[in-house]
Amino acid sequence: MTSVHELAAWLEVRLGRDDLPTLYRKGDTDTVGVLALALEPMDVPEEANMDAVFLHRPFRAGSAFARRAILTSHHGFDEKLTTGENEPLIERLEWRDVRPFDMDRRRFGVIASPPQRTWSAFLTALLGEFGAFEDVAAPARDPLRRVALVNAFRPELVRALHDQGVDALVTGQGRVLGARHAKEVGMGIVALGHRRSEEWGLRQLGRELEQAFADLRTVVYTSSLSG
Repeated sequence: MTSVHELAAWLEVRLGRDDLPTLYRKGDTDTVGVLALALEPMDVPEEANMDAVFLHRPFRAGSAFARRAILTSHHGFDEKLTTGENEPLIERLEWRDVRPFDMDRRRFGVIASPPQRTWSAFLTALLGEFGAFEDVAAPARDPLRRVALVNAFRPELVRALHDQGVDALVTGQGRVLGARHAKEVGMGIVALGHRRSEEWGLRQLGRELEQAFADLRTVVYTSSLSG
């Protein structure tokens, strides 16, 4: 059976080291057959059958899961499995000619070419992954040539993307000023919803963990309030 230390080591390779220790809290057992995954402690029901839990935000765990180990990744999870440099999502969407997008010495995501040339087809592909959106605004024109997946939505970021020929951007949380600037330059936007993009990351992490550890079963717990 998989040990909690093996899981922590795998997470550090996959998502990098965070400010928080990956093995956030030790439990009574070192072996894990069932791993729960959730964004926050309150998403996991008290009756959940699990040996350990992965929490994206473990800060309010308190005495919950007192006898079970808690694993975590905060910044690395956001960067690798939500709306940053999310390679699994890029592969599932079949984006091509992918290159990183940096600004002010920081990586914000990627710019790529989608296989879909029309806005409606582009939205259909995203809906297949996320099921719904928080906000959508069409670009000034088709066809789509270059799109961006970014984890911020500020006017200066929109301006930088526009200068690099981006026709539409996909992000997590919608922002009024960012949306206003995107409209001014004719850029399309898809705001997935911060929590919705995180829950996609949880499901993807569960798939990857089960592929990496044959004897591990994962259970993803999500809130009914996504967005």
